[in-house]
Amino acid sequence: LVLDAFSSNAIPIHLVTLEALQLYLDKLSDDGVFVAHISNRNVALERIFARLASQTQSHILYQIYSPDHVEPGKRFAKLSTKAVMIAKNKAALDAALSSGKWETITADQRRPWTDDYSNMIGAMLEKK
Repeated sequence: LVLDAFSSNAIPIHLVTLEALQLYLDKLSDDGVFVAHISNRNVALERIFARLASQTQSHILYQIYSPDHVEPGKRFAKLSTKAVMIAKNKAALDAALSSGKWETITADQRRPWTDDYSNMIGAMLEKK
């Protein structure tokens, strides 16, 4: 299952809540994975997803892809891309983790977003 909805300045918060992640996980088989493209200029979505994964007892990996080479004269420069991969079963993530392109990410103690709570300012302040 793939989600790609966060590259603009507007964040569809309803897609990054505990209830939303539970719906995504409910659609997965035991060995299925959920991948979200989370590149955003203003908001650090990786920590938000880490908190959600922790609350659902699922497993999460994180990746920043940076192109090695940008060809001169290209109209559109290649930009780095961020993604998270979440699974109910840790073994479903083993191949991705062993590739060396993905890393683990852990949740902090901050409150996860829900349908009744989100903190956009906090997420903007977490942006590195």
